[in-house]
Amino acid sequence: MSLPRLMLHIKQNLMRIAIPFFLFSLFSGVSAQCPFTIGHGDDIDTVCVNDTVFILNYSGGPCGDSLSGDIHEWNYQSASMLYASKLDTLTVTRQAGFSFPALAKDSGHYFAFITQNTPSPLIRRYSFDDSLQNLHPHDSVIINLQDYTNLVNGISIQFDTLTKKWYAILTSGTTYLDEDTTKDKSKLLRLTFDSGLYHNPTRIENLGSFGSMFRKPGKIVLVNGRGKWYGFVANTSGLPVISRITFTQGLGGDSASVLVDNYTLDKTLTNNSPRGITSLSVIQSKEGWHVFCVNMDNNYLIRVDFDSTFSSYTATKVNDPDKNIKNPRDINVVNDCHSYTGMVINGGDNTYSMVYFPTGLSGGIRTGKSPKNNLMMNNLVALSDVFRAQGSIYGFLVNNNGPVARLRFLEDTVSHTIPAKPATDRFAPALFAYKDTGLYTITLTVNGDYSKTTCRTVYVMKPPARPIIDSVRYYCEGDTIAISNFAAFRGRPQYYWTFPDSSVRITRYPVIHDTGYYSVYVAYDLCKSKTDRDSLTPHKAPPSLSGYVQSVCPGLTSQITVTNVIPGDSIFAAYASDTSFFFKGKTTSFSYKFLTPPSDTAEGVYHYLVMRKPPDAGNCPKDTSEPYDIWFAVQRPVPPVVSAQQTICKPDDGVAVKALTGINIKWYADASLKKPLITGYSDIYIPTPAELANEYNYFYATQFSGGCESHASAPAVVRVYVPGPPAVNNINGCVNQYFPDYFYATGVPGATFSWYSDSTLSVSSFLGNGNTLLHHMEQGKPGTMSVWVTQTINASSGTCTSQPRKATIRIGKTDPPIPVMTDPEYFTCIGDPINVMRVQPVAGYEKIHWYLNDTGSAVVSTKEYYQPNVPNTIKKDYRYFIRQYKDGCWSKDTTIVLHVLSCILTDTVVCNNTGQFDLYKAVPWYTERIYHWQDIDYTGQLNGSIVMLNGLENKTVRFQNKNQKVSLTVDKFMEAGKTLDGKDSVPACNDTIDLFSLIEQYDEGGRWAQNGKYLASSLIAVPPAKNNYVYRISSLYKACPDDSVRFVLYADTTLILNCDAIEQKNIYLDEGEELYSIHDNSFDPVVEGTPCMNYILTNSLNGKNTLEGTTLTTGPHFITWTAKNKFTHTPYSCLSNLVVSPIKIMNMFTPNGDGVNDFWDIDLRKYPEAVVKVYNRWGMLVYEAKAAESADHRIVWDGMIQGKNRPAPPDGYFYLIYNDDKVIYKGSVTLVR
Repeated sequence: MSLPRLMLHIKQNLMRIAIPFFLFSLFSGVSAQCPFTIGHGDDIDTVCVNDTVFILNYSGGPCGDSLSGDIHEWNYQSASMLYASKLDTLTVTRQAGFSFPALAKDSGHYFAFITQNTPSPLIRRYSFDDSLQNLHPHDSVIINLQDYTNLVNGISIQFDTLTKKWYAILTSGTTYLDEDTTKDKSKLLRLTFDSGLYHNPTRIENLGSFGSMFRKPGKIVLVNGRGKWYGFVANTSGLPVISRITFTQGLGGDSASVLVDNYTLDKTLTNNSPRGITSLSVIQSKEGWHVFCVNMDNNYLIRVDFDSTFSSYTATKVNDPDKNIKNPRDINVVNDCHSYTGMVINGGDNTYSMVYFPTGLSGGIRTGKSPKNNLMMNNLVALSDVFRAQGSIYGFLVNNNGPVARLRFLEDTVSHTIPAKPATDRFAPALFAYKDTGLYTITLTVNGDYSKTTCRTVYVMKPPARPIIDSVRYYCEGDTIAISNFAAFRGRPQYYWTFPDSSVRITRYPVIHDTGYYSVYVAYDLCKSKTDRDSLTPHKAPPSLSGYVQSVCPGLTSQITVTNVIPGDSIFAAYASDTSFFFKGKTTSFSYKFLTPPSDTAEGVYHYLVMRKPPDAGNCPKDTSEPYDIWFAVQRPVPPVVSAQQTICKPDDGVAVKALTGINIKWYADASLKKPLITGYSDIYIPTPAELANEYNYFYATQFSGGCESHASAPAVVRVYVPGPPAVNNINGCVNQYFPDYFYATGVPGATFSWYSDSTLSVSSFLGNGNTLLHHMEQGKPGTMSVWVTQTINASSGTCTSQPRKATIRIGKTDPPIPVMTDPEYFTCIGDPINVMRVQPVAGYEKIHWYLNDTGSAVVSTKEYYQPNVPNTIKKDYRYFIRQYKDGCWSKDTTIVLHVLSCILTDTVVCNNTGQFDLYKAVPWYTERIYHWQDIDYTGQLNGSIVMLNGLENKTVRFQNKNQKVSLTVDKFMEAGKTLDGKDSVPACNDTIDLFSLIEQYDEGGRWAQNGKYLASSLIAVPPAKNNYVYRISSLYKACPDDSVRFVLYADTTLILNCDAIEQKNIYLDEGEELYSIHDNSFDPVVEGTPCMNYILTNSLNGKNTLEGTTLTTGPHFITWTAKNKFTHTPYSCLSNLVVSPIKIMNMFTPNGDGVNDFWDIDLRKYPEAVVKVYNRWGMLVYEAKAAESADHRIVWDGMIQGKNRPAPPDGYFYLIYNDDKVIYKGSVTLVR
């Protein structure tokens, strides 16, 4: 990007983002010497186009006042480094060897000092008098430094208020080691100007050679922080190192007060360049100090950020996105009236680049490049400080062996104010206004002293849009009032609200509490919008929705139309039946919303609740509206009405069903409408005989209306029916009793009856009359007769007659006996349940009737027993009559009397071990013994007064004898059982035992005691000593004697471990065998002396309780066996020794008497009956021996021929070893002499 384009880009962006950028700016402006403000006093002041600008908060102060005659120079359109610049060449002699310049102003005069090394190290001074507009400064050499150094580099000039003197601090030298050439050493030089900068320095001092601290030092920058002077030096050789100099006693202090600290940066920041830091610039912000560095081998900046005390720092590479920085030689970053701007000298193409920091010093950069100017920029080496004076900004570019160029940033030449040129010599300026938008700088200089220049930045904008109060939105008390065009206000304007109580508040988020008019305008500092005013009302809850639906046919999509919707609302729709939501969502720009229930397609009336929640209803007592009930019906047309039921006698009689109402009728054979009978529409349908195959045949009709078919109608019924035979009574009677005179027939409603005297229905009975028939049996004569009856109904096709039913009358000869009473009198007590009364009917009886008081009353029971349902609250007698029926005759009546009495209750508890109980023992005073005892569940009178107790254990039974009532409780005798095997002394085999395991035939529920003390549980830990244990059990009601079982329990601790049988045991292996496997327990010890055999046995060989399964190698095995009793854990031990010996048969021996292998020796203890025979090569027996003939069963041949007493010759011999006449070993042995 070119420099003009960058400046245009920056100005356009400032115009676009000036308010948000500067109002969020983190950087303070230049300290005002003569402070004043335009608006709110922050860094940037904002006014509207054509609005009057007022200078505020200005009183002169140290800059003079209105009465003293001071000259106050105001400039409303001062220059900015963002404006256009102009290059001019100073009319001075071109010099070679220029290094770094320094600018200063002393006593109203401007000075430029430049270090030079050709022809020798010196300092050149240019004096501009009182204006930097002077292109003809005075040129002079103020001092030659060849006596101090061979090379002079950077220079910085500052006025120290401590000594009231000017000082110039220089860097010099080329080396950074303490070498012999004193002038080449890197050092600091100080020039002191006692009489001001217009005069030559009065002293030149070497502040010291700092050895390895400097590495070819270049540019130096002096700054003052918190009253202390610091210097920053760029080291131009080797690693990237920044040196910080601390002047602990001020700029005029002695050399001992000058301290140097180095900050070594990561070499990757300079891409390992050997040039170190080419140059640097230092600037301070609220965050701390910032050092911007360049390296001429790289085309970017390096920013080093220090805190305010220089105790920590970070270094960051700052890339140039516009690629305008090229081989930078020098850099200067300044605060240009509330913004930061920089310049970089490009050594690569002899241009300079402007650097802009759009987001502050800690962010990225944008750059622009100046055009080339070979006359004024040729071999650029350095850039001076920047000064503001006479409305312009000045800086100087230094060329080596070339001109010194003046860079001037001009104020805008076009007048943007009204009036165009306000008077400048005023204590307070006249009123003025800006007529164009833009970013402007107002400066004030007093008495021409530009060190007391104050600047303010003014952003001029068009008036902001009028804010529009969102009065459509629904507000609850405590809600924030919304501005509908809020997006139109960028940055951070202030919102001035006037409330119904006339109070004014500045807030972005006004809260509504009262009903009334609210007004608001927007202000960017002094630039204000027009005011909007509207009436608002806070509510308790959002308003309810409304809506409507239509009835729909099942299967069709139904929609709910919700109205009264405000765009942006959240809509909730729920089923009214279970309040579960089927829709949640936001509305858009319409005042209605269509909702489709997901599954409500079945018929019925559905209710839905719809609610709305505005996006800003969070402060309402209820943030959701009251539910609005919307319903719709999913339904079909009303089914048609069909003809009534019709009856025919057979399927082919012909019949038609009809729809009496409805249109477009269709017919079906089923109610589910899956079996259509016709394809078209018809009000009448004639079923086929095949469709009338059942007794009841159903036909269903539907109607079509509005494209929707109704449900099935009620069935049109066609009954194919011939009635069954009618029901008719049979008559049974006795000759001596009255019996009915008529037969009675019953049938289907509306039927007519016909009576016949024969089964063929050929003879009609003239005695029949409707459903009755008078028989002609005579009273008092036995006999039997039969008749037949049919029924006939009217059908749609004629009449239908049933098959006949036979009826018979039988007259018996004798009466049955009366029922047998179990007891003629029953007793119950007032308030008690009434006993069941019983009779014993005759065998083969057909029915029994019970009557209360007389036989003319209603039958109260038809069973063999009856529990009376009469009042039991008063004393009274009730009489019952009972008769039985058999063979057509009723017996005579028998009578039972029920007495409800006031009773005397006696409670008695007996033990069941007596077997029976006489109830009179419970009431010995009762002497009226003429009545029977009865129990509460009466099954008959008792056998006297004796009650058998078996089966009544732990039960309570009540008995009654007239007014005496006995409540008998039978207590069960509980048995404690006996010890196992009947022993009184029982050994314990485990350390814990359940005492119940030691007895048998016992009842549960008793208690255990040990030595007279009850135990909490039957599970005990067995003590070593003998203890007495008792199990005692009592009956439930304490009527039976207690039972107990006693025994002595002792711990089984006796133990004897016997290893006698295996104390020494030999095991022999066959030749070639090396291992022996034990296959049984024959090598285990014997444990004796304990009845329980309760012990733990282990051995030292395998740690187990047996050697079975163990494999032994040859040799002796000493084994320790240990048995421990589980109670005392006392160990018992014994030892065994198992010796495993293999059979070894020598294959050579030398019987020469030297004591070595003189005998052929074989150990045959495994085969004590073995026989050994030795033969020579010709088969002659030379030696024979039996193992049994040797005490240790060993065979020893000394090499002599048996029986000839002469030695066998050296040779090979063949041997055979027999056992039970079988060869068990054979082989050869060599005899050597």
